[in-house]
Amino acid sequence: MTSEGEKGQHWAQLGNELESRPYWRLLGVRVEEIASGYCRLRLPFSADLHASDTGTVHPGALTCLVELAMSAAAVTLAPEEPTSHYTVELSASLLAPATGDVVADGRVLWTDSHAAKGEAELRDEGGRLVAKGSATCLFSGPGEV
Repeated sequence: MTSEGEKGQHWAQLGNELESRPYWRLLGVRVEEIASGYCRLRLPFSADLHASDTGTVHPGALTCLVELAMSAAAVTLAPEEPTSHYTVELSASLLAPATGDVVADGRVLWTDSHAAKGEAELRDEGGRLVAKGSATCLFSGPGEV
């Protein structure tokens, strides 16, 4: 049986590993919370990287955040054997311009030993829902693409 302390340490390690990935570092994405089937991410606003001509977060950055939040949630439920995962389907609905930092809540809706399907909701720093999306990822083992 795993203690709550061990679970917390496991989730913290996973969050640190995700944040250390080059693309995550490039965007500045931070893991705020991670647990079984769930992940909350923060995309800090950066005028250099995210701002469109209107001073809002670029829609591409929002779509990327949908994928990162859902895939991070999926990793928490992945079988131990897979060494990686990859997204095979991604959909995002942009509902309002986002200003400031954006927080994404990703949740797994369904999973098995080969795949996971999930969704994410994105809110700006005022708490306004700015985007919703879904993604499907496949888990792969050694030597698989």
